[in-house]
Amino acid sequence: MTADELRAALEVELAWRQEELAFFKNQLNEIAKENKNKYRKSLVLILYSQIVKMILTHW
Repeated sequence: MTADELRAALEVELAWRQEELAFFKNQLNEIAKENKNKYRKSLVLILYSQIVKMILTHW
């Protein structure tokens, strides 16, 4: 894999992650206040697992 190919792959992954984060932020606005912390914790775990997957896939 060349440097340009790696960069292109990382940019695609980053764009996808940013869209996913925007989606979850929008969903968070519609959740009842008492459930927001529970949802935030789940979101952190999802994002963490996706970041680890991205790192392991590309390195």
